[in-house]
Amino acid sequence: MAPAAEDDYLKSLEAEAGKIEGAPTQEVANDAPAVTDAQRSEFEAYLEENQKGTYAFYKKLPAQSREEVFKAFVDGASMSDIRKMVIDRKLNR
Repeated sequence: MAPAAEDDYLKSLEAEAGKIEGAPTQEVANDAPAVTDAQRSEFEAYLEENQKGTYAFYKKLPAQSREEVFKAFVDGASMSDIRKMVIDRKLNR
């Protein structure tokens, strides 16, 4: 191939690669770790064992509130934030 042709070919490959790299794919979305019932059970067991007061309030929350608390935990909330969420939801704040 002539140098000019190689340059055009490389440019077209780079353009195609840019399209692929910039586009989110379904495979990537499906590879995201799913939250499992086992993880929820581990979280609740941890609360029951190490945060007894928080757990006492947590288990009395409606399912939707427990889901919000667990999601915050999965998203990286600190345990003090989790305790605050549980208390706020229990006291309807």
